[in-house]
Amino acid sequence: MRKYAGADPDDALNVQLVKIQFVTKAWPDIAKKLQKRDNWTAESLEVLLREAQKIYVNREEEKVRRDGQRTSRMMAVAVKEAMQMQPEKGRGRGWVPRGRGSAEFRGRPGTRGRGGMTRGRMIGERGTCFHCGKMGHFKRECPTLATGEQINRLMEEDENIY
Repeated sequence: MRKYAGADPDDALNVQLVKIQFVTKAWPDIAKKLQKRDNWTAESLEVLLREAQKIYVNREEEKVRRDGQRTSRMMAVAVKEAMQMQPEKGRGRGWVPRGRGSAEFRGRPGTRGRGGMTRGRMIGERGTCFHCGKMGHFKRECPTLATGEQINRLMEEDENIY
């Protein structure tokens, strides 16, 4: 302060100015907490600096705690939604639209009714294989699975011969 402002920070008038500048120019969260302290203008600059350092260190801990609370809230919401999505146990097959279907189900692809799509896929569209992950065939038609079965069959035949 002495070098840049030309003021002596040890002078009684300048000490008060330095404290006010320190508190008001600090980060918003630090300034807010320092200003909440009773009679912060009467405390020494060292005490204010120590308190600002504590607030800065606790900032990280508060962030971690808030993130943990946010994560636990999100997990609770996800579990609640999953519980609501499960059909109720008991008699019957769960919820099934009756009649011609409600307006929200009519004409939608992949829904019960006439025309359009079958089982959620367009006619002629081929899905992905659950065995090899490639598009264009299903597991029952998978060429890699077929070659693997042929190898197994040949190995079994060889074992039966010996």
